[in-house]
Amino acid sequence: MSSDVHVSINYGILMVVEEIQEYLKTELQIQATQQDIIENAIVALQIELKKANEQPHNHKN
Repeated sequence: MSSDVHVSINYGILMVVEEIQEYLKTELQIQATQQDIIENAIVALQIELKKANEQPHNHKN
């Protein structure tokens, strides 16, 4: 009976560890996606800034 309890506990621990692993994989995927979005936004803003700096400026004094 004692070995059955140990097997049951070990199986329960394994299940929890697998759940945590899946959660962490999901979190890492979310973070990677967020990083990609931020990097794309930075590139887009740099392009817009470059375009704005290339346009002639009309200064009225």
